[in-house]
Parts: sequence; C-alpha cells; structure tokens
Amino acid sequence: SILRETFDNAPPGVKGIFERLEKEYSLPGRPFGFVALPGIGTFEAYVGYGLSSGASADGRRSGQPIGSDLSPAPVPQDLPANPDSCNIYEALKCWDMDVINIDLSCGSEVDLMIREDFPLDHLTEFLRKYADLDSDCPIGSNIITFTCANPDTLEKASQKSDPYELVRVRTGGWSEHFIVLFPVHQGQYRRRMYVHP
Repeated sequence: SILRETFDNAPPGVKGIFERLEKEYSLPGRPFGFVALPGIGTFEAYVGYGLSSGASADGRRSGQPIGSDLSPAPVPQDLPANPDSCNIYEALKCWDMDVINIDLSCGSEVDLMIREDFPLDHLTEFLRKYADLDSDCPIGSNIITFTCANPDTLEKASQKSDPYELVRVRTGGWSEHFIVLFPVHQGQYRRRMYVHP
C-alpha cells in the first residue's frame, strides 16, 4: 500500500526524521514505531476522503464514502440502504488488540448503530463489560459511540424532515441533527452496519 511504502522506502529527508524519532523515543524492549489505521479520526470527512480513493477490499466502491473512524465500511451508496447486522460482541472482536486499545489511547473510535428496540438491559450489560478492562469478555476499541435509530426512521427523515427534526446521530466526536446533514452524509448513515445483542 502507499502508506506502507511511505514508511518502508521513505525519501531521504523523511527517512532521517523517522530514524531520529525511533532513536529518541524507543524504550528497552519496546522500539518506537508508527501505527496508521485507515479511517481513524475521519470525523465528518468520511465522504471527502472516499471521493479520491479507489475501491477497497471491504466492498466500498471507488469514490464512495469510507467507514467513519474505525467503523466497518457502509453498504455501497449505489445499492439500497439495507445494512447488515451482527452481534455486538462479535463486531468488536477484531478491535480487541493492544495496538488499538493501548497504543492509540488518544482515540480509536468505533461508531455503532443500534435499532430503537435494542434491549436496555443488554446495552447496559455491554457497556459494563466494555468499561471493565479485566472482563472475561474483552471488547476492543477505546472510544465507542452509538446512534440509536431504525433504518426506516432514517429513510423517512431523509424524505420528510419536519416530523424527524429531533433525530440526532453521532458524527465523529459530536452529535448532529440528521436532517441537516447533506444527502450524501445521510446516505452513508443509512447504510452503516447495525449491531444487535
């Protein structure tokens, strides 16, 4: 990838900076290194970043929005908004690694979508396990956000805004009223993967 190539075969000036940082910040038994994860810190730029990006192996088509932050890629924009759903614990297994949970302690956000009928007791249990680092059920990521809205709620809100003016969604580090988002942003939200108990 271009990113890997940048680190492995850096131009002389950049290579010198990498070598100086490695020498200055390496600790015994823990060499300094870079961790770069596509999607982290995208905030609202997931649409713009996707515009100049080719298709990716996760099914995202060329020029379409990338996943927000460290979230799964949404259903392609040219397909009906019929997002997949998976178990909330299974969804976060791949994020349970020290490089994300510890090394990216400044934030490795995962934005999750849940339906309006997600049982409160299951959500409470999940959040307790998420907060308990010593849990017998490790859950990855160190920042997690939730948007609670059914696919049909978002579909209707994108068509007729007045009855849905209070619907809010998580956008990176803040919340936003769904109806004020540009249509391409609304489309990305409507195609995000849902999690269930």
